[in-house]
Amino acid sequence: MASKIDMNRRRSISIAILLLCMSALINSLAAPPLPNPKLVFTGVQNYVANGQRWVRYNLRVVNFAAYPNYLFTPVRPIKTWVTHLADQLWNPSPRPNVDCAR
Repeated sequence: MASKIDMNRRRSISIAILLLCMSALINSLAAPPLPNPKLVFTGVQNYVANGQRWVRYNLRVVNFAAYPNYLFTPVRPIKTWVTHLADQLWNPSPRPNVDCAR
């Protein structure tokens, strides 16, 4: 009976060591976390569209080199919709002000 308990204990210890080694290997292969993007205001652009005057605020990511290039490789045409939350604070309406960037 003691040998059966001893075998189970050895098996449990072996499995625990294997899982610990696998965990260490996976953590060593993981990519380091990405830094937060740092935005810098680069200017204002006034323009007219559909008979209305608009202001475009230009921003630049100054630490773009900290990100791998594959994050910026286009795979298909993409549209990004931006909802202006500040507009909602001052002028709550059922239809929020949104822009589409391509």
